Amino acid sequence: MSRQTDQSVSLFERLTIFALVGVLGGVILWDAASLSGASAYFPRAVGGLTILISLVSAGAALRQTRSRTEEAPLRRGIPALLILAFYIYSASWIGFLSSLIWFVPAMAVLGGEKRLLRIALLTVCFGLAVFLVFGVLFNQPLPPELILGEL
Repeated sequence: MSRQTDQSVSLFERLTIFALVGVLGGVILWDAASLSGASAYFPRAVGGLTILISLVSAGAALRQTRSRTEEAPLRRGIPALLILAFYIYSASWIGFLSSLIWFVPAMAVLGGEKRLLRIALLTVCFGLAVFLVFGVLFNQPLPPELILGEL
């Protein structure tokens, strides 16, 4: 069980996080407007899904009657959102895949993961999955990447 399991998180905290996540989804969509053609598909999909998931989660939170949850309290959610915001900013400068090199480990550590091998494997697997799904399977070009020597 994680450290966050079975703790009280107020409805206000949950709705605040969902609203901030929705705003960040809007920022992702806004940033994707600067990309042209097929390279904008991935950030548009991420931004749109982020907004959709935050709306669905907020609706579920409003219908939920129990107060115990596995969600992070606001004191952990805000740093996660700040890390996400910096990821969005860095992705526009060095690329989505390049930014995953620091983003995935930062979020894993914030979530309580301490096993370095697991963090490294998670980072590599997630980056590879994004590349394979969008770059190979869907044959959609990703924005230019620092790690691929395109910048």
